[in-house]
Amino acid sequence: MTTEEKLPASGQRLLPAIIASVLAMISLPLQAQEWPSRAVKFVIPFGPGSSSDTAARLVSDRLQAIWGKPIVIEPRPGGDAVIAINAFVGANDDHTIFFGPSSVFVTHPHRYAKLNYNRETDMIPVAQMSTTTLGFAIPASLPARNLKEFIAYTKANPGKVSVATAPGTSEMMLDAFTRDEKLDMAKIPYRDVVQSANDLANGRIQAVFAALTIFQAGLQGNTIRVISITGTKPTEAAPGVATAIEQGYPRLGQEGLMGIFAPSVMSEPARRRLEQDFLKVVGEPDVARRLAAIGQVHFTGTAREFDANIRKQASEIAEIANMLGIKPQ
Repeated sequence: MTTEEKLPASGQRLLPAIIASVLAMISLPLQAQEWPSRAVKFVIPFGPGSSSDTAARLVSDRLQAIWGKPIVIEPRPGGDAVIAINAFVGANDDHTIFFGPSSVFVTHPHRYAKLNYNRETDMIPVAQMSTTTLGFAIPASLPARNLKEFIAYTKANPGKVSVATAPGTSEMMLDAFTRDEKLDMAKIPYRDVVQSANDLANGRIQAVFAALTIFQAGLQGNTIRVISITGTKPTEAAPGVATAIEQGYPRLGQEGLMGIFAPSVMSEPARRRLEQDFLKVVGEPDVARRLAAIGQVHFTGTAREFDANIRKQASEIAEIANMLGIKPQ
């Protein structure tokens, strides 16, 4: 007697569905084990030497050992990070990952009336690695030791102070700060904000608001001075520097959220494996120590937690955009 003959009619009708369900459950771990099947690419929205680039290279060394597959780091700076995002989405490849801060795209709906990607469906949060500490830096030759003194210097020299920043939330934060304090500063655009650090060290511009990583050479050479940092705690990457919040300027206080994003074509089992392996690597004490040295505060999160943090960040940026009266163009 066959299995079907032993079952009542209702059971026979359910049997195909039960078998399909069991096979699906078996295939999930198999699909996860099969990924990655070839080289993985990390698309970075900033250039070499940026916080994203440095962190990606640190993490990739360890992930390659786990996966037994190479990882290619592809910096795609410029275009308000749209260039990198379009390269990531346009690849339509489950082995192409976006590695960087969510700050580069949460501002896009407020700036652009038309985008070639959909944040909700094309950029799936997989795991959060850290929060990025930003620094407000000036040439060491400038007579200011904190934000209050910088504001006084700028007001005493209207139209003579130029400032640069990275696209995204840092630019909106800077714009809000400039408006609050009624500062007359010229905002200098850079295709890659990493390049601004050299101009800052040489006094060609008077301020840069960006990830602490890009200031390390200038700090070591005593040509750059960081006068405030984001976040709520000091960082070893800028010892002795008070936060903007502590100094009474919360507009410059929001940290970035660094992590990885998967394309919509990546299967859920593969995303789960990527999440698991990534969090395992960034949880290593040595990785956390090396990230802290470049201003990355160890603050990991699962896909669900990362998504929630991004939505909170987006809500805060929406308030700033509304206050500034920014309209999508």
